[in-house]
Amino acid sequence: MRIGPTWTDAVAIEGEDRCVAMRHRTHDDGGLILPTDLPGCSGAVWQRDGRAEDVLAELFELQRARPQ
Repeated sequence: MRIGPTWTDAVAIEGEDRCVAMRHRTHDDGGLILPTDLPGCSGAVWQRDGRAEDVLAELFELQRARPQ
């Protein structure tokens, strides 16, 4: 999990073939957002579910596209 001033990124890796990554908007008070239902409707502004290699590559690209 990575927490920044604007975004909270969470990654759950079940194995090589299953990885779930989500990005939530961080609360203004700096509080951590914990999704309670993976991978269901969690209010994520970005979410991917798939092979770990693909999901993590997309998450890292998202970081480069949106500097914090």
